[in-house]
Amino acid sequence: MNFYPPGKGMGQHVDAEEESENAVVSLSFGQDAIFRIAGRDTLLLSGDVVVFGGPARRAKHGVLGARKGTSDLLDGRLNITMRQMEGS
Repeated sequence: MNFYPPGKGMGQHVDAEEESENAVVSLSFGQDAIFRIAGRDTLLLSGDVVVFGGPARRAKHGVLGARKGTSDLLDGRLNITMRQMEGS
């Protein structure tokens, strides 16, 4: 679970340390934000769900800053990310 205050996000990264090939499911509430994956930007609104698996599972991705004033629900953006973790 992550909370992004207005203007804050998560830098571009690759989930390379994870062994699982299963899809990642991300659910967010609150302010609009841009989700960037493999160089493509998608506007996410409150309640939107992102699912990425297959080749996209190892793509560089991140969240650009939460957009102040785009939600009456939260002053920021709350994200819940679900993924299968396989241990060694």
